Amino acid sequence: NGVWAQYPAGGDTAILHSRRGLLQARAAKNTGTEIAALRDLGVALYESKKYDSSIWYWKLGLNLAISNHYYTEELLNFRPALNNNFFLLGNYTAAMENSVDGLLKSEAINDRERVAHFKGVIGYILMKQSKFEEARQYFIDFLAIATSLNDQALEGKAFFYLADLSIMEKRFTDAIQYIYKTIHIFNTDDSIKNTDHNERLAFAYNKLAEVYNQMNDVPLSLRYSLSAIRIGEQTMVNQYDLARYYINGGEAYNRLKQYSRAIALLRKGLTISKDLIYMECLQDVYEQLSIAFAALRNYDSAYACHVSFMQIRDSILSENNQRVLMEKETQIVLENQQRLQEVALNRQKLWKNISIGMACISIVIALLLYKWYSLKQKNRFQAELNTKQQEILRTTIQVADNERKRIAEDLHDTLGSILSATKLKLSAIEETIAAPANEKENLREVLALLDEAMLEMKSIAYNIMPATLSRLGVIAALQSLFNRVGGKSVIHINYTTYGFTERLDEATELSIYQVVLEAMNNIVKHAKAKHATVQLVQYADHINITIEDDGQGFEAGRENMVGNGLSNMQSRVKNHNGTIDIDSQPGRGTTIIIELPYT
Repeated sequence: NGVWAQYPAGGDTAILHSRRGLLQARAAKNTGTEIAALRDLGVALYESKKYDSSIWYWKLGLNLAISNHYYTEELLNFRPALNNNFFLLGNYTAAMENSVDGLLKSEAINDRERVAHFKGVIGYILMKQSKFEEARQYFIDFLAIATSLNDQALEGKAFFYLADLSIMEKRFTDAIQYIYKTIHIFNTDDSIKNTDHNERLAFAYNKLAEVYNQMNDVPLSLRYSLSAIRIGEQTMVNQYDLARYYINGGEAYNRLKQYSRAIALLRKGLTISKDLIYMECLQDVYEQLSIAFAALRNYDSAYACHVSFMQIRDSILSENNQRVLMEKETQIVLENQQRLQEVALNRQKLWKNISIGMACISIVIALLLYKWYSLKQKNRFQAELNTKQQEILRTTIQVADNERKRIAEDLHDTLGSILSATKLKLSAIEETIAAPANEKENLREVLALLDEAMLEMKSIAYNIMPATLSRLGVIAALQSLFNRVGGKSVIHINYTTYGFTERLDEATELSIYQVVLEAMNNIVKHAKAKHATVQLVQYADHINITIEDDGQGFEAGRENMVGNGLSNMQSRVKNHNGTIDIDSQPGRGTTIIIELPYT
């Protein structure tokens, strides 16, 4: 799929670059650029193995592409990318929903190549669920479209699908014939020979190795596995496939009782599978390693590998069982609907069945109405509770802000005036009295302490409620804050703003200032950072705040390690019906993205 071939391997730099590209695209209000930026950010996160985050951004891109009719991005990039992620995580249910929608859209715009692609994916998912007859029909449709398009590369892929199905059905002779048809295409089609011929050939050899392994022809299976590995090590092949080649070769060596050679290959497969977090391969490689270590009487290693195998297998089984249960429930609903339709078609002959069917329908409707009413009541109660909680939070923050403002004014106007008057009085006394030198020195020390107290009082008043915020607005107040922070610490702060042409309302400006202040306090006190970036972008209906640092970071889900600052930030963002996204890992810094709506 095209989305993978266009980008280099991911990393923190790629993620940071992609995030900035997304912010710039949104600031420019260019839909096409924003879709491309979401695609790039998803790829960078995927390459960094942040799969949940990549899915989230790809879904944003998919929805934007759908709403703006960017069919190429939807069908060629986002949907295949999401499927790749879903297959990696073993989430076939999500992959099926995504592929069915893609198939319907491809048929609607008459994109036959994309129709073939999604039919192949749906057939593969059905095959994994042991629905062989349904899968076969999808694969046959795939092959028919490939033939009509005279696309030999697609034909080869269709034969691969049919070979996989034949292997699962134990029809090994058919599987071998399909694979050799595919190899023939690879060797005769110039378009394939000039691009990824070796990669496809390695994949075909590995398929043959799997077939002969199940036919108990282990030497021949090993021969094809080693051929696939040799090509894979000499060519830039897909790492998922290369991991499987190593594992299949290791299994063949195990069956031939050549355990040391098996371990050598399996360890290579383990390294790749761990790096990719490829659960199915991890399960298989730990099983084969436990067999090899046990045969060599290395029981500690065998036991450790067996434990890892059991844990991964149980995890996969647990997820699969949940999905199977959901599928069974869906199947029951479909069967009930079909039964009711049959009763309606034969109502003249089956009066008894009609009565039973009507009774069943009445019960179902009554249950649905009851559930609907209960859900409606629950949602209404929850909405009221959320509203009250929001009002309490808003009132609490407003009262606290008013109190901060009053205290700051009292400190500056009242206590400041008293301290100033006291200093003037003492200065007058110093000039008028004739006192010994030591007493004069004591008086000067008292005046110096008063100066220090006045400076400290002004600093406390500024931290509570800076005068710059009320006079000049949040943009100037933040600049003043960063000047003060930069002057007192070694942190270099890069501060940029876009789109702010006039001042915001007082509550919004105060919330923005307090949120950024909390973030900077965390960076100064906990992050041990050398550089920080703060960017504010004003859109038509919301404000985006991005705060990044290159500090020590923290583990996801353990924000309490940096004190109450993040909790205070989340409370203020929630009070404004905004959203906050915190991305951090130990040793890799922290990125905070906040969006605050305003009118």
